Parts: sequence; structure tokens; C-alpha cells
Amino acid sequence: MKLLSGTLTLLAGAVMLLSNTSCATSSDRSPSAITKVKYFHLDPVNRVRTFDRMISFDQGYHRYGAVDNQQLQEKTGHYYSVFWKTEDRTANVKLRMDYRHQSTGPKEYSFEIDVDKIRRRNVTKFAVVGEDYLTLGPVTAWKITLMVNGEIAGENKSFLWK
Repeated sequence: MKLLSGTLTLLAGAVMLLSNTSCATSSDRSPSAITKVKYFHLDPVNRVRTFDRMISFDQGYHRYGAVDNQQLQEKTGHYYSVFWKTEDRTANVKLRMDYRHQSTGPKEYSFEIDVDKIRRRNVTKFAVVGEDYLTLGPVTAWKITLMVNGEIAGENKSFLWK
């Protein structure tokens, strides 16, 4: 009987502790935000040999369609998948990527993508590949900005971004 009452006391304490923790409600969260950025570097010279099927799949996915070495060089580079959300599906949405290359130092490059079909959860893909990657070198730092109706709604950046 003592064991049962001790377990009930412990269980009641856990319930009280959990009820006192504050959770973010939907009103506390931003209606538009970048939730995650997935990065992949395709380098055919230093191909990763692994038993992990996810890494093998990513390599094959980004190499798909390249038949000869020239086509493979055009696909060589950095790939970014930006996962973002918004509740306003009628808004004017742009994603902007600012980045720096290894050989250009502090000089910044950028490009924007206008999003036409907006859903509640979205994925937009950026790629720095081909001639840009081969002549200017790898990307060393990047920042991705989500703009909704001309205002900054979310931002995600690499560790090396200033």
C-alpha cells in the first residue's frame, strides 16, 4: 500500500509540474517564418562513400540526369532547401539569398525568388552551381530572408555570416 501511495504522489507531482510549464500558443508564434534550411554540397571529386542510405540518395538525387563529366560539373555546387510557413496565402512573398564565395572574400552576391503558389507550409530551393561554383569557389557564408508584402518576416543564416 505504501508503494502505491508513493507512486501516486510522484505522479501527482509530475502532473503539477507539467501544468505549470508555459507553452507557446498560436498567438505567440509568428504567422510567417523560416522553419529550417537543409544544405547539401555535391562534390564529385570527393564523393562520400557510406552505408547511410540518406546520404547516398542525396548524392544520386542531385547527380540525376548527368551523363558525362561536363553535365556533372554543371551540377556541382551547393544546394539549399528552405522550409518556411505563412498563414496569409494571398501575400506577396519573396525569398532572398545573400552569400559569399571563398575566392571573393567579403563581396556579397544575392538573388531573389518570387513565390507564386503559396501554401501553409512551403519549400523553396536555391542552388549555387556550375560556373559560379567552379570559378568563384565554394560558398563560405549565407543568409536567407523571407519577405512578406515587402517586410522581413523571417531570417536564417550560417554561422559565419556577420
